[in-house]
Amino acid sequence: MDSPSPSAACSDTPDTPNMSDDDEPSISEDIDGTISKINAVIVVINDKSNIPRNFKMLTRQLYLISKIFENTETYIETANETTKTDLALTIKKWKYKAMDLYDLFVLEDCYSQLDKSIQVIKWFLDNLKGIVTKFPETTTSRSKEALAKAIKEVTQMESESFSNTDDLRRQTFTHFGSGPRSGHQNITTGNSNQYISVGGNQINGPGTQYIGTNFIA
Repeated sequence: MDSPSPSAACSDTPDTPNMSDDDEPSISEDIDGTISKINAVIVVINDKSNIPRNFKMLTRQLYLISKIFENTETYIETANETTKTDLALTIKKWKYKAMDLYDLFVLEDCYSQLDKSIQVIKWFLDNLKGIVTKFPETTTSRSKEALAKAIKEVTQMESESFSNTDDLRRQTFTHFGSGPRSGHQNITTGNSNQYISVGGNQINGPGTQYIGTNFIA
């Protein structure tokens, strides 16, 4: 048997793939992984019963996100190396964020995580807006319009979510029943007298009101 030639047996330059061969599968795999997780979240939501209206709205945004990801993947197939490099880091972050989103929705009490879910989905929408603005050919004009509408809807949901959270925080300062809360505080609801006192005596009811030295936050 003929022995291999020196040039074939040992080469000074290792046979490494070029940048496009090395990077394209990595970007494609990251996008595929992201789409897979997003679609899994959609399945989880659809499988749950008694879905709140806000979660149904989030499902609609997830369909749009998945669609734009698919369009981006198609765009990358013919993009130049500079564009691929520019997109690579952002797309890798997509994959990890998609895992965070999936972890939120697989929880039995996922409905209590609405604010976190909104924040992650808004993160995706904002990132996609940056990409379609910088690279207009990544998706269609119709998808861009839908993306702008989705960002507006989710931003409003986020604002309402924070507002509800603030309401809950304010409610925590109300103590019903008898017992200490930053000093002796007794609040009785109903037709009887109401007592609120910290460092003094204050009686609110149908009769005489006594006001002492009180500090009520």
